[in-house]
Amino acid sequence: MEQEYESLRQEIRAWQNRRFTTLAASITIVSGILGLDVVQESTFSGSWPILTSLLWFFLGSTIALIWYAGRANAKIAAYLIVFHEKNAGGWESRLTELKASGLDWFSLNRMVFLIFVSLGILSFVIPWSVRGLQEIPNWHTLLLLITGIWFCFGLMLLMWGYSREKYIDKWIDVATQSSPQ
Repeated sequence: MEQEYESLRQEIRAWQNRRFTTLAASITIVSGILGLDVVQESTFSGSWPILTSLLWFFLGSTIALIWYAGRANAKIAAYLIVFHEKNAGGWESRLTELKASGLDWFSLNRMVFLIFVSLGILSFVIPWSVRGLQEIPNWHTLLLLITGIWFCFGLMLLMWGYSREKYIDKWIDVATQSSPQ
């Protein structure tokens, strides 16, 4: 059982590392693209909504991956609480108590949310300000609207999060059903 516990803790760390790596890569890629856009503005005559749409689609997709990794962490943490920490509280049990007390309000999801909101705003403001007012074809506006909705959906996923308590309840159900009567 101790080996399973350590193995699952390593899995949690791996998922958390994926979240940070994805976040860092997103910051780098979006900043690089926006920087190149500013520097090469005179040579690129494209419409700003296309660039903004591409960045919003990228950011929304990245947020979905970060959310999924956080959800995987919550599932594993709930499993550890139910099957390994039920008698002697460990890190995950204590963290759940800390979160319930309200002392851990500023979570990674909230920080990631703020970073992605900032990147989303910059992805709109910089291309628009570099190119100024342009006549925008209807399909560019539609593309901007669709990718904006995708980006906002990703942001909502981060704020909705995932309930560790629901996973705990589900793992308790699994434990009850699999234990001999």
